[in-house]
Amino acid sequence: MTKNTSQLPRTGLARQKVHSRASVAVHSSGSARLPRNRVHSSGPARKGQFILLSGFVFLMLLLLALPRQKELVSSSPSDLSLLAENVVRELPRAYNFGLNESAPVSRLVNFSRFAQQTLRSQFINLSHIWIVSQVDPATNNLNLSAGNFLEQNVTASLNLSGTVQNITITMNATNNTIFSSVSTNPFNITIQVGSDIATVQWQRDKNNMFAIISLKRETQYIREEVNA
Repeated sequence: MTKNTSQLPRTGLARQKVHSRASVAVHSSGSARLPRNRVHSSGPARKGQFILLSGFVFLMLLLLALPRQKELVSSSPSDLSLLAENVVRELPRAYNFGLNESAPVSRLVNFSRFAQQTLRSQFINLSHIWIVSQVDPATNNLNLSAGNFLEQNVTASLNLSGTVQNITITMNATNNTIFSSVSTNPFNITIQVGSDIATVQWQRDKNNMFAIISLKRETQYIREEVNA
């Protein structure tokens, strides 16, 4: 079953990192290509968020000041690659700041929009989708929330031990779904968005994140995955 966006309880992100043969899925005409830190804010939540965004802007401006290379084919130039690494690092941090504020999904949405707008001003297109999870310890129900920033509406297929749920996520919005009574710990879940498929292993008693991130500038293209 699906329902509107909900906020997840406050806990920490799972530390593990898993690369698998399977994947998150999007039924769409294009394949937007979209890996983990845990951060505890020591001051007020607003100050923490400001530091996070300021650090992202500073690195972006620094990297974009580097000389641009002329490429005739698609490549991964150093500045675009470093920007991708920065997004990969800061996305889980934004989630943790949100958990500290008891508003993880809304804080992730704010960061996603901010990062897109900032990079777009420098002619860099950031497309990404993220899925975060948390299990209710009282019921073992798994709550999955997804944010779609792929510039098109998508449907994600989620397969947990043979039980499949499809969740439609409007462009620049979020949605969520629930798997009932998940008893396995850790557990594997296969996520498919279009041609992208990944199977990840998550800890049941942790907040987890999976994301597909892509950066594109002219003929230059970089794709990264987050599993945190």
